[in-house]
Parts: sequence; structure tokens; C-alpha cells
Amino acid sequence: MRDFLKNEKNEFLAFVQKAKFLLVITIFFMILSYGIKLFYFDFSIDTEAILDDYPQQMDNWLNVNRLGLVFTKYLLFHHRFNPFVANILTFFTFTIVCYFLSYLVHRILGPVSKSAGMFILPILFLTHPIFAEQFNFTLQNFEVALGILFQVLALLLTYYYTQKNYIIFPVVAIVLNIWSFLTYQALYSFFITGAVVSILLILCRDQKESQPRAFSGYLVIILKYSLIYLLSFILAQLLAITYTKIMHIPSGTYLTRQILWGKLPTSEVIQEIQKQLSTVFFAKNASFYNYGFIISTILVLFIFIKKIVKRVPDIYLEIFVFLVLYLSPFLLTIIIGQGEAIRAQMPALELVIAFNFYYVYWSLHNHWLRKALVTYCLILAFNQSYAAANLLFSEHVKYKEDVTLANRMNVQLDNLGVGDRADYSLVILGKHEPESVVVLPGETLGRSFFAWDIGTRAGTTYRAIGFMRILGYPFHRPTSKQLDYAHSIEKELTVWPKKDSIRIHGNLIVIKLSN
Repeated sequence: MRDFLKNEKNEFLAFVQKAKFLLVITIFFMILSYGIKLFYFDFSIDTEAILDDYPQQMDNWLNVNRLGLVFTKYLLFHHRFNPFVANILTFFTFTIVCYFLSYLVHRILGPVSKSAGMFILPILFLTHPIFAEQFNFTLQNFEVALGILFQVLALLLTYYYTQKNYIIFPVVAIVLNIWSFLTYQALYSFFITGAVVSILLILCRDQKESQPRAFSGYLVIILKYSLIYLLSFILAQLLAITYTKIMHIPSGTYLTRQILWGKLPTSEVIQEIQKQLSTVFFAKNASFYNYGFIISTILVLFIFIKKIVKRVPDIYLEIFVFLVLYLSPFLLTIIIGQGEAIRAQMPALELVIAFNFYYVYWSLHNHWLRKALVTYCLILAFNQSYAAANLLFSEHVKYKEDVTLANRMNVQLDNLGVGDRADYSLVILGKHEPESVVVLPGETLGRSFFAWDIGTRAGTTYRAIGFMRILGYPFHRPTSKQLDYAHSIEKELTVWPKKDSIRIHGNLIVIKLSN
């Protein structure tokens, strides 16, 4: 064991010496894509909740079994939240994720890794615009990045376990997986994607070195990855169930209410799944998707044809494993029977696309074809990076517009003689949509604090109050009777900023933003 760890240490240090360019280009694309969040301290949707009421947000997460996320918060942050610290830690951690992901590929392939093109993997992975949607949730962005890192390390330890049967490797891998699974549910599928990638790399290495294994040898490797995943999944579920039972925490419906199976005819559910697959594969949402997935898949098919013609050993096993790889990012889609939230499609989908391109590069022998592929990947990474940066810039402009809106409303309240806001409750009727010409529509990006939860009884009121409390306007939440009163006079009010858009009734303020 000691000799193995010593050799691994030397292997990693040798990689560090050779991978300086990889680190530099990773940092460059990280700053280009997400640097705006390092230089501006805006906060996004839901972050107002943790800034305003930290314990309540912890309870909300426990209600949806995010014990790992809550544990990390209590372990490191002492019941306070700081957006600047969260953003710095997020992108530092995410850089390490990309570095170790590259090391995992290098470690499995060994001398045949073609390290000159290794940077393809991290730059296509990290720049995908879906990460902008995920990291827009500032209140949890570091913990999600840490969960991804834990899974990459768990994949590395699992690979060690396939090489050496030291029990410490699967034990630590399972612990890291459990922590990750209980941080964010979308990470359940990432280990599967990473495991399939690892198995493909082992297959490719054996092909390149002309040392194919018996099918039983690959089966043992697959069983080891599967066993670690299943134990991690089962133990995570048992831990979540046990904790909620002991602490008498009610079961949340955040995930279960999204499941369409049994609620709609099977044919309609299948159509929803097909719609989601088509949206991703054919880039039908240009803000978050591009043709990198379909282009890389076509290139992989050409590689398969070439290998079949050459009768490369285990090519049909390789094709089967690739099919599993393509299925892995859509497991949640299949489970719930519809397209999940865009942010929940990370990081498995991004890894599949990035690995596709690296696999093609690794499989090419022609020098000029490899150069052409590298050039395309650099252009694609830049385009993705630019798309992510535009989304985050849009969010920044939206935030400034929301601040201006809140200040304008409070200036108007000053003119109406309203004094200490802590003496008043507030109800917001209707909504305000961002008006800046640079705001891009996203799932959560670009959406105003004054335009959430429309259709509920309180509408956007609670979001708006949380936002304004952070800005220094300490309004109280309305009571049920105050909400009833606000709705009873809704038709009497004009739309803000007109004169009769605000009604002050005792210690209640009602503002109508739209019809």
C-alpha cells in the first residue's frame, strides 16, 4: 500500500510538471466564462433567502434531503453567508475539478494519453453555458462544485481499486459519493457518466497497447464501479431517511412532484422525453445548447466505422459502453418523464460532450486532422465561454435594474410619508419584468426578484421582501388577513409608478406592479 501511494504521488507530480499549459488555459477559460461573478458581488434568486434567514434556508434544504450541503455549510461558514467568498471558492474548486478530471484521464491511459490535446477535455467541460445557470444559485454554488470534485476523486479512487484491491479505496470513494449525492441530486448521474468514461478509457488503452482482456476481466471492472455506486446510493438514501425520521423532518415534494409517470398517459410522457432529447441534441435552446453534441457524436461514429473495418478487438463492447454513456445524462429525464431543470443537466451532459471530442482527438493519427479538431474545439470553447459570460452579464444588469426599482419604490414611499420600514408589512401585486435591452431570458438567469412565484397567493411578495431587506428596507411579511385585503383592493389600484399604484392601510403597504 505504501509503495503504491508513493508511486501515485510521483505520477501526479510528474503530471503537474507536464500539465502547466493545461492549468493556464483552464484558468483563462474559467475567468473568461465566470469572471464577472468574481468582480461583482450581486446575489441571485434564492440567495436573498439565505442572507435574510440562514436557519430557515438550512431547514428548506434538509426538507429535500440535501444533508451534505447543510453539513458543509455548518462545517465551514458559521451560520453566515458571504457571496464573495462563495464565488471565489466555487471557481477555485471548479478549476481543481477540471485539473483532476484531466489527471484521471491521463492516469488511466498512461503513456498513450496524448497529453498534447488533453486541454480539450477541461475547456469544453467547464465553459458549457449550463454551468452559468447552475452557478447563478450563489447560495449553493461552492457546495455543488465541491460535490463534483468529490465525485472526480471518488472515480480516481475507484480506478485505483480496479488496479489494487485495497479496501481503503472503495471506502473513501463511497464516503465522498455519499457527501456529494446528499449535496445535490443531479450529481447522482455524474458518477455513472464518469464510471462509463473510465471503463471506455480502460478499453481504449488496452486496444492501443494490443493487450485486450477477456470479457470476464472487463466484467469485473464494471462490477467494481457498479458496486461502489450502488452502495453509495443505498447508504445515502438510508442516511437521508434515518435523519429525517429522527429529526421529524417532513418529506419534501420538490422532486416527486416533477414525476409525470402515472399522471399522464404513457404516450405523452414518452413524447416529453423525446422532446427533451431533441432539445439537447439538436440545440433547440440556443442560450444553453450548441451543435457540439451532435457533431462530436457523428465524429465518434466515423471512428467506430474505422475500428469495425480494422476489426479492432472489443469494438462491439466499446460501442455498447458508448451507448450507455450517451444515456447517462438523461437518466433523470427518463425517471421523471420530462425535461428536468436546465441546471440539473450538469455536470454529466458536459462531460459526455467534452469526452466525445477528446476521444476523437485521441483516436486520430493524422497530424493535420488533429490540428483541425483542436482548432474547432478552441473555437467551440470560446463560443461556449462567451455564451456563459453573456448570460452572467445579463444577470448582473438585471440585478442592477432590480436595485434601481427597489430604490425608486422606496423614494416614492418616502414622499408618501412612510418612515421606518420595520413598522410596515408589504404586499406586491403583479410583477416587473426586466426592461434592459441586454437581458437574456434563461431559466433563472435574467429573471427579476419582482417576477417570481406568480400565480401563488402571495405572488412575488416574499421574494421582493427578502431582496429589499438585504438592501436595507426591513419590511415584514404580510399576514393572511393582509394578503386578503391587498387582493380585495387590487382592481382599485393603477400600475406602478402611477400615482394610485400604492395603498397604505395602517401598517400595510400594497404596491401594484402589473395587472
